Amino acid sequence: MRSKGIFSAVLLVLLLTACSVRIGTKDKGEKYDRNTVVLNQDGSVSEYIRESFPDKYSVEDLIASMDQEIMAYNEATSPDSVTRQEPVVREGMIRLEMSYRTVGDYALFNEGSMEVKEYVPGDGTIPDGGKAIEAASGATVKTEDIRVEGARVCMMYCPYDLYVNGRILYYSDGIRLEGDNHVSMENVDRGYVIYELTK
Repeated sequence: MRSKGIFSAVLLVLLLTACSVRIGTKDKGEKYDRNTVVLNQDGSVSEYIRESFPDKYSVEDLIASMDQEIMAYNEATSPDSVTRQEPVVREGMIRLEMSYRTVGDYALFNEGSMEVKEYVPGDGTIPDGGKAIEAASGATVKTEDIRVEGARVCMMYCPYDLYVNGRILYYSDGIRLEGDNHVSMENVDRGYVIYELTK
């Protein structure tokens, strides 16, 4: 859906270096010192990009290209599916806040970088034959042995940190558990967590 242009090039540079995800309540981007995606309780998504901004790009060109892509996406879907705040460039860094009406809007606008859905054992979302880590014990388990009901799975296709509004039950091998609701995925290109929502 994204056109090729300055915005795509800059976002590619920004997103390839580091990003993080938090599932929970909306928050102001000032607190995020890394690229962050927030999956909000209402199903919307907030994205906070914090990255170095190359001098060879102009903020005006970035905004124009960004607005063109947002307008094209919203015309193809529905008004206000994707919105943005004014980017801030300070001391060679850019801070940019984007909002998406749904996880689907985030995934489509960002070319399929995330999927969140109900966890169903054996449905192929998490391939059998792999390894996962049980969060409570730290034990390695086979993915086909994971049996939980009422849980969600978040598949990520770039190196994110992920915070969930609930408790992580299992996470993919190769990512690091940082807390009962937080994993670091900065050293992998693909990963998942299975989590239960806070009631």
